[in-house]
Amino acid sequence: MVSEKTKTIDRLSYLDHEDWHHDIVNEGESQYKRIHENLAKKIEEYGSEKKMDKSQLGKIQLEAGFIFLKIADALKHHWKNAPKDQFWDYPNITSDLNSPEKWHEVSPVNATLLDIATAKYLKSPWMQINTIDLFILRGFIFNELAHYSDGIKSGSLEGRFDLAHLITGGKLEKMLLVKALLGTIKIFLQWILLPMVAAISYYYGYEKTTLSVLLAYTVIVVITILLAPKRYFRNRERRETRNKLAKNVEKLMNVYRMLSYRTLNPSQLRSQLKDLEQYDLYLSPPVYSILDRAIQRDPYVLLEE
Repeated sequence: MVSEKTKTIDRLSYLDHEDWHHDIVNEGESQYKRIHENLAKKIEEYGSEKKMDKSQLGKIQLEAGFIFLKIADALKHHWKNAPKDQFWDYPNITSDLNSPEKWHEVSPVNATLLDIATAKYLKSPWMQINTIDLFILRGFIFNELAHYSDGIKSGSLEGRFDLAHLITGGKLEKMLLVKALLGTIKIFLQWILLPMVAAISYYYGYEKTTLSVLLAYTVIVVITILLAPKRYFRNRERRETRNKLAKNVEKLMNVYRMLSYRTLNPSQLRSQLKDLEQYDLYLSPPVYSILDRAIQRDPYVLLEE
């Protein structure tokens, strides 16, 4: 139920909802405060242009406030202990991708919720501002980058399963340690265990057991040698695939780097996304919708206000 305060319409009246007023506005210079000031200005201009009365203006003010809260929640949905005055953490594309300790998932963003909230945002021209556009773009593109990078680490983009990734949750330093441990265990089981068993059996006089173990070991060695050419070509193919995936990650990183600035060229960004499509990298549809609208407003400048 809307409180009595929200019935008194002024240029900031939608902020009287308790979620905004008590938890956000009183936080001082917060990300939310910057957004609500820009939203208030946009809504006031829109209402004046459409000659809206106070009741109509109040309705879109409240709707804009709730839609933005949904966008903000989607952007920080998996963020552990997110500050009340922030909805975006400006993730570091090296440390946070390699070891996503700050989030419950691979990315802080819930892409499904962001898609739903963005659809409502795009239907509401009275609240569309550059700053919200940029945060939505950052959310979708970083989420794509984070999941693509995790797909490389987990092996899923290569069609394989990585046990070290499963054990460590994708944390790079721990993965390297676990991979080293698993590699050592593999070498021990494949090349050391059977000769050691054969030696122990021979020492205690179990000649038949010794011969059986040595025969099994010989079979393993022969099979390994026969399969060596196949492994060589398979490993070469994997290296080529990994190199391709690594280049794709770098392209996604370059796009995200562009969005880390407060001012960017939307036409140039759109061109970068077009380049990604040549490598079968497609982003969420709202990304293209937001960029195309931004280009219609100004093809050269998209400024975070």
